[in-house]
Amino acid sequence: IFPSRSYYSSPFYTLTPIWRDALQGVSPVAQPSASSVFFYPPPFLLDTISTLACVHRYLHNLVRIRPFCRMRLFSPTLPCHPMTIAEWRVALWGEYSEAAFATPPTPTASVLRAKRKTEERNVVGRLFTRVGLIPTYRDDMVPLLETVPVSLADAATDIRIRGLLLWESHEINFRCELMALDTALVQREHWSEIHRWEREAVVSGVWGDPSSVVSVIPSSSDIPEFRWILPPDVRWRDCRTYLARFIAIVMRWPGTPQALQDARMTDPNTWTDDEYTDLQRVLVNFYVRTFVSMFHRLPISP
Repeated sequence: IFPSRSYYSSPFYTLTPIWRDALQGVSPVAQPSASSVFFYPPPFLLDTISTLACVHRYLHNLVRIRPFCRMRLFSPTLPCHPMTIAEWRVALWGEYSEAAFATPPTPTASVLRAKRKTEERNVVGRLFTRVGLIPTYRDDMVPLLETVPVSLADAATDIRIRGLLLWESHEINFRCELMALDTALVQREHWSEIHRWEREAVVSGVWGDPSSVVSVIPSSSDIPEFRWILPPDVRWRDCRTYLARFIAIVMRWPGTPQALQDARMTDPNTWTDDEYTDLQRVLVNFYVRTFVSMFHRLPISP
């Protein structure tokens, strides 16, 4: 299974039926011509894809490199490009020392692949050691998750630690991906900086109060909230505002479904539970299919 192209269920959390059905509905995505990239460590590297021991090390090291991974997204002085799955594996494993590779006079295709893999690993290592000033991982390190010391045993056994790291992985990737998709579909080269900032503020309203692109990084004071609650949970009423903001955003996208265009003309506070559920289903399906058509992989769900 390729989790960037096929839906999989995690043992640590459950998606709502609407997000699950939308992702299953486009799975599997055809193999892209280039490697898929992610803004932040993808969640499937933190739960079911690797061996348990490997995942425990990934989780523990993510606590350590987390501040740098968050900071590099928007610092003008840091490389902020998205990274491939292979590059994120190197980053999470934490072996950042430079590896040498001796190429024979007549290298085979497999030797050249191994050389390229070594060079890619070294690039990631230099990013974290030279730019992030982060040394190679050791299992006796006790990094801080905000203010809480986290040992390897803690990372392996404390479901709260894994839960927070998985929530951040989903939420940061989702927010960055929505920004990237909207930029690709809507923004134009002639736009001024003010125009871009205004659009980014509108998009940021999907997950909170409209602010700026920097809000894709949850602050330490943020309380993890899910904006996609469905009836009969009474909290669905509080999510109508965020759904309405998302619907307003996709009005600028090509192929917006008529149901969403019609809903844009109504007051979300008057939506019934059935209307809200139907609109969320239409929106999520439209978002997922639009993302796949643009980036040739599954989006990360919130």
